[in-house]
Amino acid sequence: MINTLCANNGMATAPHHLASQSALKVLRDGGNAIEAMVAAAATIAVVYPHMNSIGGDGFWLILKPNGAQIAIDASGAAAAGAKGSTAGAGTSSGTEGRVAALATLPAAR
Repeated sequence: MINTLCANNGMATAPHHLASQSALKVLRDGGNAIEAMVAAAATIAVVYPHMNSIGGDGFWLILKPNGAQIAIDASGAAAAGAKGSTAGAGTSSGTEGRVAALATLPAAR
């Protein structure tokens, strides 16, 4: 028999338990799923680096509460040409919450 796990207030899974715990902490502190994913990815970069690392590729599929769909393809060599001035430093990235702070970081060298 197959049993399906159900979580009414949020769920996070990752290939390392510390990444899952960091995502759950974000959710418990009022963060959203995107913020939890960023926390999990950052943790994986430290505790499971062969799966993910800072400056790696990203593929995000986001469904906003209003039903709008967003697809982000953050892969390839485009990041090599990014500069602090073009990466949104000092400007709004169009995202809410703690994720907006990521847009102010200079590109990895």
